[in-house]
Amino acid sequence: VMYGMINEAAKRMIVKEFGIENWLKVSSAAKCPGTFDAMSTYDDAITYGIIAAASELTSRSEEELLVSFGEFWIDEIASKEYRSLLRQTGGCLFTCLQNLDVMHQRLESMFKGYRPPSFRVVEDDSGMFLKLDYYSERKGLLPFLVGLIQGLSRYYKQPTKIEVMPIESNPMPCETLKLTFVDEEQ
Repeated sequence: VMYGMINEAAKRMIVKEFGIENWLKVSSAAKCPGTFDAMSTYDDAITYGIIAAASELTSRSEEELLVSFGEFWIDEIASKEYRSLLRQTGGCLFTCLQNLDVMHQRLESMFKGYRPPSFRVVEDDSGMFLKLDYYSERKGLLPFLVGLIQGLSRYYKQPTKIEVMPIESNPMPCETLKLTFVDEEQ
């Protein structure tokens, strides 16, 4: 299950990017409520349905919409409505990524039945890049994570190149991103 705050944020993104009329079409096509209670739980299928219906309506791929949604979450939701939680998670991108599991543990105590993803950060000896292992029971949300990291990269003013590592090269049962810190002066 997902909490309504996620679906309500997806609605806000769709309204902002495509207008309220298109949100009404998306919610009708997705057979979902027009508004969501932030603290209530909703079946994951509703969230996936919203993204699929928005993709159909806008001719943007689900992957593109999920990346945009991740960025929107940081730019419009986390950095404004959850600023203190974001600050507690870290003062820079690297620290924030290292503390994602700690942040999710805090949220677990607030949300009944919450099953968060888990992350493992492995830093390269050079300090120029790191690998982020992403473990989740939910499939298909890696593009959302990419968008979140792009948003965090802007939030922390740490330009970052993000690459999805091929699954076959990953010995762990997870998805892996390679994050390269970009020197703006290059």
